[in-house]
Amino acid sequence: MPDESTIPDTTPADLQQELAHIKEALAQLGARPCCNCGKFYLTADAANLFQAVHNAGTDRVCYNCIAPWWRARCPTLTIPERQSIEPKLMRWLIEHHQAKVFRDLNNLPPEDTQDIHLTLGCAECAGSGILAGGRCHHCNGNRNVWVITFKRPSAV
Repeated sequence: MPDESTIPDTTPADLQQELAHIKEALAQLGARPCCNCGKFYLTADAANLFQAVHNAGTDRVCYNCIAPWWRARCPTLTIPERQSIEPKLMRWLIEHHQAKVFRDLNNLPPEDTQDIHLTLGCAECAGSGILAGGRCHHCNGNRNVWVITFKRPSAV
């Protein structure tokens, strides 16, 4: 163990600069942080981070942070931004996290089986509940769909 006289004095500015270098190195390796929790994920695997582009910038969000991020971000979005992000979010959850889409609130699975539960505007009728002059068959006229991912059984 080095004695205290050989340890260089490290200032907060030095630590910040070193941290910036580490973050830059991670970015060069293809890792980006989740905007919510700050953990770094490799972007080569599309399942790691959802990317939402909006007027304020781009948010990259990990699966574990999607629900709290969406609750916080949603009220800050314009209607066109929300209509742009919601179908992408639904597709990402379906393709990468085996989400299921429910058209009717009465058909939702029991809460104790749900991991993520999001209510999103129907992309097909743009949240109007009407499609081709009649009730939208994608959302049953509800204007929303419910996107659910399920809890995974814990390893024993």
